[in-house]
Amino acid sequence: VVIPDSTFNFTLINDQLLISGQQNTFYDTVYIWAKPVFVEAPLNGRLMSNAYKVHPNLIPFNKEIQLEIALEKHHFPEYLSIYFYNEEKSTWHYMPSEFNSDSTYMQTNILSGEIFAIIKEMKAPVLSSFIPQINGTYYASDLEHISFYVEDELAGIEGETDVFVELDGKRVIFEYNSYQKKVRYPLKYSLSQGKHTLYILAKDRVGNQSVNKGTFYVK
Repeated sequence: VVIPDSTFNFTLINDQLLISGQQNTFYDTVYIWAKPVFVEAPLNGRLMSNAYKVHPNLIPFNKEIQLEIALEKHHFPEYLSIYFYNEEKSTWHYMPSEFNSDSTYMQTNILSGEIFAIIKEMKAPVLSSFIPQINGTYYASDLEHISFYVEDELAGIEGETDVFVELDGKRVIFEYNSYQKKVRYPLKYSLSQGKHTLYILAKDRVGNQSVNKGTFYVK
């Protein structure tokens, strides 16, 4: 039971969940509880904890509540985060999370009662439709930009902060269209004839990485 003018910190379900919050998180006295529920794992992910439905789910929160979910000690925290489940769309959604190495809990902040679970993403970002292509040959007049698509279906990417592009050993500042999931770097000048190097790295929000690197040629 949470009283409006009190802070709170307690465990649920045999210490599998830790709940904590500040004063005036709710307008009125509220009973917080949770129960394990069965939900399918996402296509490219693996459930690393039970899924838990946290209540109340119809009463608005005035402030964020910190939610911590226990991670079994034999699991490593790589590529993990807490996700919430949209019951209407049957989809899992990433939540920014941190691993507390002292307590072996994953923690995040929530603003409503939902279904939550720790999920490990199993697939790195997908890079596609490269211009130029590795080992390709192009006329200088035809090559006006560097572009490619980057997609990550589960954790997603932040955009500019999660993509690195290097042309001939020098990092370039590119444009990122989050709707199209497209990276584009307009060339400021025609590339010289001969061999050029391209290095592309993309990582998702839980640390999975994809790399595309090699050479292309201009004539």
